[in-house]
Amino acid sequence: MSFSSRITLYVASGSYEADIIRCVVALKDVDCHIIEVTDPARQLARLRQLTGVTTLPALVDREVILTRFDIIIEYLEDRYPAPSLMPMTPSARANCRMSLHRMETELYPAIQRIGEGDRSEVGVITDTLTALGHLLSGGKFFCSDSLSIGDVTLGVLLCRAMAVGLNLRSNRSLCSYYSRLLENPALSNTLSQHRTAA
Repeated sequence: MSFSSRITLYVASGSYEADIIRCVVALKDVDCHIIEVTDPARQLARLRQLTGVTTLPALVDREVILTRFDIIIEYLEDRYPAPSLMPMTPSARANCRMSLHRMETELYPAIQRIGEGDRSEVGVITDTLTALGHLLSGGKFFCSDSLSIGDVTLGVLLCRAMAVGLNLRSNRSLCSYYSRLLENPALSNTLSQHRTAA
């Protein structure tokens, strides 16, 4: 089995994982081929033939074949260490991983349900984002003194929250934080594409 010398990433069309991976790849200036899976029946069958896996996202880098979003992000961090997107200290890295886990398991699914028409969680999510805004009022970034994967994940979350109609304008700290993220061209370009699509 032979693969391109470039990393190939298979991502589910419209998924938050796809947006985060695109941001990470852009920030690290990685030469890779991102395949957006829009026809799962056909494309996943092809992926299974090539790699033996059928879950998304999936990364192929020569002999390396990975699934699971968190493992893919850590592989990209190890493979392309500059700029680093993980906090420097063990405690900050642990807190970052905990925050990512909460966003993945609680906040992203809730925002998706809101986007699908279930407005029952709007109040809870708005309150959670308000609390995040208070945490961000004391610093420039979310989990570290510099831009990290925590900021990428939260930036995509905020973009999606606004896309489903959540009003974040009243939270000055959160709006200021999001504006700071958009000062980074790689994040701005990727998030702007999502806003346009939404």
